[in-house]
Amino acid sequence: MKKARIRAIGVSSILFFLLLFQSSPADSTHDSHITHVVHPAKLLLYSDAQAVCDDSALIVRVRKINEEPLSYDLGEGHVDRFTLSRVEILDVYAQAEGFACSKGDNISILESEWYNEAERTINHTEAYTKMQEGKIYRLYLGYNQEVDNFYPIGLLYGKVPEDSGEAVYYGANIDAQIDGVIRALRDYPHEPLGR
Repeated sequence: MKKARIRAIGVSSILFFLLLFQSSPADSTHDSHITHVVHPAKLLLYSDAQAVCDDSALIVRVRKINEEPLSYDLGEGHVDRFTLSRVEILDVYAQAEGFACSKGDNISILESEWYNEAERTINHTEAYTKMQEGKIYRLYLGYNQEVDNFYPIGLLYGKVPEDSGEAVYYGANIDAQIDGVIRALRDYPHEPLGR
């Protein structure tokens, strides 16, 4: 009886060890050798949720479809890196004149988190975290005509996960004012256009 118990404990310990150190090569964020780096940036600050809405060219509810790395060569050895996320629009709440986005459309969102494979780092501009595939978000977007992409306005303010348990930003250090506005945006009432 004692040998069987010792063997069972040994087998369960090996299984636990294997599960603990198993990592998915497709998801580098779970690799213990990956370092997160937060890059400072000058943020546009909003006083409240209404100010974010007023400054948005497009307010939509979306589901993230996929992503790809994107970089812009600025010359003289300077490169801007991003993640270009593709999303499906589930609802349109508001859009500026000149935009004609509809439910079911796919649009591209420029996100300020990127993976640097050579350095094995996940980089965040001002603690921004990119959207997760399959998840639903409310986005408050600006538009850059030069690169034909939307982007979350005010960086941290522009992406609000529908799942209240999902982190809005990387790490614990976030300005209380920014955090308060993001929390208010979670509960901000919107009616889809055309309903």
